[in-house]
Amino acid sequence: MPGRLLRDAQAPRGAAGQPLAHFLAPDDDALLAVVARSLLAPPGDDAVRFPGVAIYGPSGTGKTHLAFGLAHLFQRQYPHSAAIYLPAVDLVQACTGPENASRLTDLQEQLRQADLLALDDVARLAGKAKDQEMLARLLDQLDDRGANVICTLTSAPRDCGLLPALESRLAAMLQIALAPPNLDVRCALLLDIAATLDLVLPAETADYLAREVSGTARDLRGLLTHGTLDAIGQYFGGRDHTTVLHGCRRIEELLLQDPCLRQAVERLGRELQGC
Repeated sequence: MPGRLLRDAQAPRGAAGQPLAHFLAPDDDALLAVVARSLLAPPGDDAVRFPGVAIYGPSGTGKTHLAFGLAHLFQRQYPHSAAIYLPAVDLVQACTGPENASRLTDLQEQLRQADLLALDDVARLAGKAKDQEMLARLLDQLDDRGANVICTLTSAPRDCGLLPALESRLAAMLQIALAPPNLDVRCALLLDIAATLDLVLPAETADYLAREVSGTARDLRGLLTHGTLDAIGQYFGGRDHTTVLHGCRRIEELLLQDPCLRQAVERLGRELQGC
């Protein structure tokens, strides 16, 4: 099957099971609730309707996670619907070469019948006029059918270098801008990631790391799962080996005093040995 029905698609890392359970964006809670209600509303409901949802932001801010999670909610609400998740790169590959003509036709027909289409990383279509023209027509067809569309991009539609026809359709969608997590979200993410890894991470330690590390959820996961002296030095502003060693000695002292921290470090050691 050219496209990926949501029930057959592989969830992005951290989004398996209940995808939105691990998505933390408190600043957008109200907006996300409106979007979710719009997607899940049955015909005749008075929920606000949108001509699609465009989610954009830098790499690692959770665009794919959010898009997949919203689509997952739709599929769970309407289990017999056709909810499709499709990375834009798959669309590019289907449009490349005459030998793929039959595959492209099959894909177009499948996408036209979607009740919800989650198209990931649309900015990958920049510079590919044929692909963009096809997608613009598809969005019109889905809109005519009243289907739901979720698109993710690395920046706002006007800044992605897309053709005017596609840009205008994306710009008409509800825009959700994602930014790297702030301090509170970084702290919550560290605790959430630690829980999924079965690590005991004291709240004080999570708060300290959140203040020292300014990165995405992907960076924070890497900090907890692949901690070496060099990596730790990079995470803490490129500090040198001596500074990191001093920090390690301080941690060794704390390990003698804090059983919870000692348990977390022992668990991390076992996880790294299994990598």
